[in-house]
Amino acid sequence: MISQRRAMLFPILFLLSFALLARSCKSDKVSPVETKVKAIDSITAFQSELYKNRLDSLFKKTPFNGMVSIQKGDQLLYERFVGLEDFEKKTKLDSASVFAIASLSKQFTAALILQLVDQKKLAVQDSVSKFLPDFRTPELKFITIHQLLTHTSGLNDYANHLSFKPGAHYLYSNKGYNTLGQIIETVGQSPYEAQLQTLFNKAGMPNSFAASNFKETFASAHTGTLPNPSKVPNMPLRLAKPEIGLAAGGLLSTARDLHRWNQSLYGGEILSGNSLQALTKPSVDTENYILGKVHYGYGLMSSKYPPKSFYHTGYVKGSASLLIYYPTSKTSVVILCNSVNERLGKKQIFAVHQQVKEFTELVEHSLNGILLKRTKVEIK
Repeated sequence: MISQRRAMLFPILFLLSFALLARSCKSDKVSPVETKVKAIDSITAFQSELYKNRLDSLFKKTPFNGMVSIQKGDQLLYERFVGLEDFEKKTKLDSASVFAIASLSKQFTAALILQLVDQKKLAVQDSVSKFLPDFRTPELKFITIHQLLTHTSGLNDYANHLSFKPGAHYLYSNKGYNTLGQIIETVGQSPYEAQLQTLFNKAGMPNSFAASNFKETFASAHTGTLPNPSKVPNMPLRLAKPEIGLAAGGLLSTARDLHRWNQSLYGGEILSGNSLQALTKPSVDTENYILGKVHYGYGLMSSKYPPKSFYHTGYVKGSASLLIYYPTSKTSVVILCNSVNERLGKKQIFAVHQQVKEFTELVEHSLNGILLKRTKVEIK
């Protein structure tokens, strides 16, 4: 896999370098600062062209009903909507389409917890039993908020007993994140939805919602084969039920709002520096069923290998999502879909998501190499 990536990396690196060189050679009698700005603009323009050529080609040969959007800072590099928002009315997907984002919801829950930390209302090493009476049993009383955030509490989504001693292992748990939602309500003294809305407002996300109070047009989830899939019933309200839960996977959003979230979160507008570091710091190593070996922090995964990135997958019946952020270039990637063929299995359901991620990594790796070379030359 690594050798394949290297093989793909060289032509991309060459093309980006060529674009930079060609633009630089055209610069006559301009200041070094102006030359640098123009060079960076050339790279950005060429990145956009690379994404268009590669991803447009991907959609021609891979079944997909959804959207992909890539944004660097405030600049949109690529955006493509493929297919329908409503298969019955034949309405097309667009920038206003609201999707179920599934487990992308977990990073919002983690952020709400860390805002309470910033307000000195709790600490991540606090025992859950301090806030929730149901956890004052001999088996549960030693579970900490940190363990809920990192899926190391031992709580099992399919059983009423712990799967292991708290802190001993990793087991992905929606139950753990819904417990965090209860803590947020108890400590924040208001419903989860109300505190979530305040967070959305702070991040500048006007088209994001909790599934429990959503009344707008929705890119509902579907299963089966294209072009005539079956609509998943009772969406999005089913996301608010205990089987999934708002805090674990019941939020709705648009691509543009998720870009705003990435830029505001990693730009330091949501959390203190210490809390942002805690959110992204690797706490455990695990194997993601789609993305392979990853670090897991608080509601976020991070890359084990360059380029540095933070991300999370999301899946509920009929909807698959992936949100990525590359901090070096401040690039945000959003992939959302509202129709999946569950018979193909998770690997195939996330085929487009995985291929987009691999290509953005190659482009990021190439760009980082070019900028590093430029920095070394300027230092000399």
